[in-house]
Amino acid sequence: MNHTQARELIRSAESILIATHIRPDGDAFGSSAGLGFMINQAFPDKYYHVLLEDTLWENLRHIVPEKDFSVGSYHG
Repeated sequence: MNHTQARELIRSAESILIATHIRPDGDAFGSSAGLGFMINQAFPDKYYHVLLEDTLWENLRHIVPEKDFSVGSYHG
């Protein structure tokens, strides 16, 4: 997928969910948060939400606005 295709997918979406892998680390958190913030800057009318594992959230919650994140435990 190229940049143009990705923009069109985001543009056509009603809402966007960004999720990390199981047992995410700080890089997963940063990538997810960064993608959400980029979507917000390019498409301020789009709703996005980031799903994070609760243990990671507790350590990093001071970095980002809480309204954009859902927190929970992954069950596999």
